[in-house]
Amino acid sequence: MTANGSAPSATIYHPFPDRFCKAGDSFWDVATSWNTSHPEVSECFQQSVLVWLPCLFLWAMLPYQAYRVMSSRFRINRWSWISMAKTVLSLALAVLALVEMSYIAHQLNTVGLGTYPDVDLIAALIKAGTYMLAALYVYLDKRGARPSSGVLFFFWLFLLIGHTVTFRSKILRARSHGVEDSFSFGIFMAAFPLVCLQFILSCFAEYFPERELGEKTPCPEQVRRCILYHKPSANTLLVL
Repeated sequence: MTANGSAPSATIYHPFPDRFCKAGDSFWDVATSWNTSHPEVSECFQQSVLVWLPCLFLWAMLPYQAYRVMSSRFRINRWSWISMAKTVLSLALAVLALVEMSYIAHQLNTVGLGTYPDVDLIAALIKAGTYMLAALYVYLDKRGARPSSGVLFFFWLFLLIGHTVTFRSKILRARSHGVEDSFSFGIFMAAFPLVCLQFILSCFAEYFPERELGEKTPCPEQVRRCILYHKPSANTLLVL
C-alpha cells in the first residue's frame, strides 16, 4: 500500500529497499521498459542486472577455469602482445572501478547517505573484483598455452551488451536533461571503449609455438624460430 492507502501500480516492480536505488527511480517499470515505442530500462536496473549477470557468469566459471589450468601440461612464461593488452585493459578497468567506488564511498561518508544509491557502490565493487578476475583468467590462459577463451569471450560479450544499453541511456539523458553526475558519466565513458576493445581482442586466438613443438618448455631459440616463420591464417580467429 502507498502512503495514501491505494495499491501501488502493478507496472512498477521494486524488490529492494528505498536506499538501494536512486530517489524517484524504480528497479523495473513496465510502462517505460516494455509498453512503449521507445523502451528505456531504469538506472537501477542498469547498475544491477546489467552489471551483476556478466560478472556472476565469470565468477561461476572459476571452477571450470581452475580445472583447465590443472589439466594443462603447458607452463608458458612468455607474454604475447594480445595477453599483455588484455591484462592492461582489465587492470585499467579495475582501476576505474576502484576510483569510482572510492569516490562514491567518500561522498556517502562526507556528504550523506542520499548522495548515491547503494546500487552504485555495489556495482563499482563488483566490477573492480571481476575485472581483476578477468586479468587472472588471461594470465592462466597464457600460462596454459590456450589460444582462446570462450569464457572471456562470452563475459565481454554480455558486458558489452549491458554497457551498450547504459551508454544509449546516458547519451539520451544527457541530450535531454544534461549531465547530472559528471564524475560517474566520465568514468563510464572512459570504461566503455575499453570494454569494446576487450571484446574485440577476445575474438582473436593467440599463437603458441609450444603447441606445435609439443614440448612443455622448449628452448627460446625454437620458440623464436616458430614465431619468426609463423604465418597467421583464418584459424587465428576465435572459433567457438
